[in-house]
Order: sequence, then C-alpha cells, then structure tokens
Amino acid sequence: PPAPRASLAFLPAPMPLLAVDPLHHIVGPPLDPRLPGRDVLPWQSLVPLPSSASAYNGLIVLGLLAASGLLAAQVLRRRASPALRYAPVWDCGTPDADPATQYSADSFAQPLKRVLGAALFGATERVSMPPPGDTATARMESTWRDLAWSWGYEPLARTVSWLADRLNALQFLTIRRYLVMVFVALIVLLLAVVVWR
Repeated sequence: PPAPRASLAFLPAPMPLLAVDPLHHIVGPPLDPRLPGRDVLPWQSLVPLPSSASAYNGLIVLGLLAASGLLAAQVLRRRASPALRYAPVWDCGTPDADPATQYSADSFAQPLKRVLGAALFGATERVSMPPPGDTATARMESTWRDLAWSWGYEPLARTVSWLADRLNALQFLTIRRYLVMVFVALIVLLLAVVVWR
C-alpha cells in the first residue's frame, strides 16, 4: 500500500474533524490526504493513518486530563490545612541588606574567571583551611596575571627603565662636556637642514 501523505489530518485538536472536514474540500485535491469521512468514523475520531498504525481519540484524552486535574485539586483541597500560614517575604536569598551580601563587579566576573581564568589569565586559587578545633581563620588567596600589563605595559616599562638607567649618567657631566654636547647637537641640526633642502 502507498505511504500516507502529509495533510491537515494531523491537527492535534480534541475534535479534529470539526476543523479538518471543512478544509478537506479546499486542500483535498492538491494534497490527496484521503481523509476518512464522517460516514466511516464517529465525529470525534480522526484516524488518517492505516488501521495498523496507532491513533488516539483527542476528545477522550482531553476528558481524561480534565478529570485527573479536577481529582488532584479536590484531593489537595481536602488534605490542606484551612489555617492561614505566615512566612517572611521572599528576599531572593539575601535576607540582610549588608553590602557584603550584594552583587558586585567581582560577583559578575566570577563565572568568567572560573571558566577562562586558568586558560587566559593563569589564575590560581589557594585555600588554607584550619583543621577542626583550630580557631584560626580560613584564608583564600587568588593570583592572576593581567595580559595587557604582561604583553603591553611591562615590556614598555622595562625599556623605559633601561633607557633611564643608561641616560642617568648624563646629569653628572662637567660644563665642558655639556657645551660639547650642545655644539654637536647644533652641527647635527644644521646638517639635517642642509640635507632636507
């Protein structure tokens, strides 16, 4: 037998024939859904597949869901206590308005630090927990390296410091050496002007 074709017969409605039957005359010729008519099946059923396949009655399923919901509501209503119960208002898990319990920039960065810290920033954490009975406080130390400083600012700072150490000797020259330096600089500038023209 030929395989069933896609059609509007698969509408998940409690009473699908009420919606599909009026559309059958419009979409029937191009799609050829071969939908069983009302004369073959009851009005609340819809079995567009062969009899060997599984099908369900939507109205019966809806009735069972409604009946089970009503039964559960009645059981809960009978077993619940009629007394009013008072409880504090939900406070999102932070009952104290202390700044230590509020979100901070470190709180928002913590997930990124956990996921990417070790790979990108070499972050390490060391927790020292005192043994039971010891009154010393526990400590947690976190170290990480800043890539912008390691790759950008630190080499530049090292270069500037090296140049400053080498040029530091210029401030201890005699007056004659200073005059020689000024004279040499003047000659270099004049040569530069001649070459530029």
